Amino acid sequence: MFRKCLSILLLLPVMLLPNLALTANVYAYHVLDDSSDLLEAYSVPYFYALAYEPQDEPAAKEAAAPEPLLYQVNSGDTLYKIASVFGTTVASLMAENNITDPRLLSIGQKLQIPSTESVLPLPNGQQKVIKQVLSSTLTAYTAGKESTGKGPSSAAYGITYSGSKAEEGRTIAVDPTVIPIGSMVFIDGIGIRTAEDTGSAVRGARIDVFMDDLNQAVNFGVKKNVKVYVLS
Repeated sequence: MFRKCLSILLLLPVMLLPNLALTANVYAYHVLDDSSDLLEAYSVPYFYALAYEPQDEPAAKEAAAPEPLLYQVNSGDTLYKIASVFGTTVASLMAENNITDPRLLSIGQKLQIPSTESVLPLPNGQQKVIKQVLSSTLTAYTAGKESTGKGPSSAAYGITYSGSKAEEGRTIAVDPTVIPIGSMVFIDGIGIRTAEDTGSAVRGARIDVFMDDLNQAVNFGVKKNVKVYVLS
């Protein structure tokens, strides 16, 4: 009777083995008794004599803090003007950049913007210097005759002023005297775009956003006073 009871107790882990296997990713196993004599005497395989103990779950990875904004001072800029654009205060700008005299700004000087609300969601966590901030009027255009006068049979159809093929989600047309060709810009409500094209109606701070679909371009309409950041 004793031998029979002992055999039942030793076979119990075998019956429970499938349940143990299902939790292999959460629990680590250790051998309770590695006595080969005991195991061989009752024909219990070595790996059946296991038990488990809970392991600590891996700590959650902390989110990286957003990179601060850098602004490049342009001719005519004042701390008051810069603070107004970025929704911060002159005092905060001075403290963030160790400025003792607000009148002593130099063209090309880079200022760190203290307002966390001004962080731009750039791709891949990039950090760019903001060279200029514009209040722009946005419209949309296509590669078709209604916008460019060219048709699909034209050799220059869909080709931008910079020589690249226009692409929705990337291409914008600008006035090169305001935004240089090749510049990367961040447009509020739209995102990152590249200045690749020009247009006869695109003058000053106006920007034409390229789209593939004519109806989509028409429905885009005219959007005024949109903040645009010209990046380094």
